[in-house]
Amino acid sequence: MDDIINELMKLDRLQYLEILSESENPLTSYDITKKILVSDGIKEEPIDKKLLRKKNPSINTRLKTMEDMGILRNEEGKYSLDIAGLLFLHAREKLSKSREILDTNRMFFETHNFQDIPVEFRWQIYKFSQTNMISNAYEFMDSIEENLKKVERKIYLLTEHLRDIPNEIIQRIQKKEIDIAILYQCHNPPLIEKEDEQKVFKELTKNLHKGIEFRFFPLQKRSSIYVSRSDSKWALFTLSTKASGTIDRNQAFCGDNIEFITWCRDLLYHLWWEEGVKIFKIEEILEANSL
Repeated sequence: MDDIINELMKLDRLQYLEILSESENPLTSYDITKKILVSDGIKEEPIDKKLLRKKNPSINTRLKTMEDMGILRNEEGKYSLDIAGLLFLHAREKLSKSREILDTNRMFFETHNFQDIPVEFRWQIYKFSQTNMISNAYEFMDSIEENLKKVERKIYLLTEHLRDIPNEIIQRIQKKEIDIAILYQCHNPPLIEKEDEQKVFKELTKNLHKGIEFRFFPLQKRSSIYVSRSDSKWALFTLSTKASGTIDRNQAFCGDNIEFITWCRDLLYHLWWEEGVKIFKIEEILEANSL
């Protein structure tokens, strides 16, 4: 892989990839040489054959090297992108989009615990490209209440506050219309320690709805991440601030773009199964909270 990257960093190799990616059909080395001469402004078509013959051998040698490395495919003297070339262009496009997201939201990522996002998910920040930025706590809760109304099957939540669950959703859970999966952060799993949280929990578990899934994240293994997701329709994501260490409800990304929703889903599943997360049956949680 290092050899491939080093090769693509040389001279005009990326230019070859871009020319081939824009072409509907495979190209000969002479075709590629012509396009390079035109794009570099050296000559306009028709290109002098002597100049073409002079420039082509070095380009042809580079193309053959890229073919040997699996970057290009050569069929009967015509070149097209091979797997490594396609993957490189794809990765470059995603990295470019991720950089744009990071630049546009620089203040957010610099002031929040971005490093707590698992590495494999940090590489996928380009999936935020069609999200909206929430700018205050009222908008945060309004967005949750508005979008969770649309849920048809299940809500997924990683939170440190059960009271983020709207009353209307609690009623729908009690009626067994929808299910909910919660990854809840607290000091002593499976205890719900705050009075307002206890109230929400009692409402959630009234009549012992089997569709509720609870897992606990001990605060000593605290996650700085907040994720809320309904079905495959909408998701919300934010982080804790570096200054306070608490989840920021004044700034969050939300949206209904499928790439962003999938990113939030996969992140939640990743944390759901993380080492240290405690799994309890609802009956055990109820028993612990009745002591």
